[in-house]
Amino acid sequence: FLIISFFFLITISIASFLTLLNYIINYDEMNQRILESKEIPVFTKVTHIYFSVMLAFAILLSFFIYQSIRNKFYLAISIFLFICIHIFTSRTGLIAFYFSCLVSFVYYIIKKKKIVWGLSGIVMIFIVPIIAYFMLPSFKNRIINTYDDIQRYQQKKDINHRSVSMRLVAWEMSYHAFLK
Repeated sequence: FLIISFFFLITISIASFLTLLNYIINYDEMNQRILESKEIPVFTKVTHIYFSVMLAFAILLSFFIYQSIRNKFYLAISIFLFICIHIFTSRTGLIAFYFSCLVSFVYYIIKKKKIVWGLSGIVMIFIVPIIAYFMLPSFKNRIINTYDDIQRYQQKKDINHRSVSMRLVAWEMSYHAFLK
């Protein structure tokens, strides 16, 4: 298990490093892409959505391995990937990550009776995105873009090439089709 996990984490870390390097080199362009509902291109043949979910899994995996064997290498990978997922700002990966953290913290509260640790983690789920909003322009731009998408949907404006708005319309149409 550790060998497979190690290679998975190394692979996702290299892809994240190269994607981060591309982001840094093309900083203004990448931040503009986010404002235009476009993704930060990932340095793999995997789409940014799948990559972000793998990134969320990798963060949790590396942290749980660190907790088990106390090897700081896994903690460093976890921290690096944690920063990357917030810079890359794929909503799917962020939601997967934070939802998984929430489930883990609730588990720690209920099953392990580590109430302080679990509640501290839940509080961090709310604090970290606020910090990211003020410290990471890409994260702030994704929040601005998401808000704009929702406003366009509510005001019945053009939603073409708008990720969230198009999903909201799809959900609305699916709901109405389900009712029929």
